[in-house]
Amino acid sequence: MILKDNEIMRCPKCGGKSFCATAHVTQDWELDETGTFVKSLNDCIEVTHFPGMDDLWDCKECGFSAEGAKFVTTK
Repeated sequence: MILKDNEIMRCPKCGGKSFCATAHVTQDWELDETGTFVKSLNDCIEVTHFPGMDDLWDCKECGFSAEGAKFVTTK
């Protein structure tokens, strides 16, 4: 997600500046002889989707949840 020079992310409810959102990543897995997952060999090889304007963001301060676009404001 790319913000304009004068934009920042802020919670519209409490003004918080720390958030949780879901990213999509790839991992290497260990599998057994049936192809069933055994364990993850690493946390992240690459990010295939960063949290964006259409994804849900949660404010860590107050718990407000909305699409990322709702958190964009100007400095």
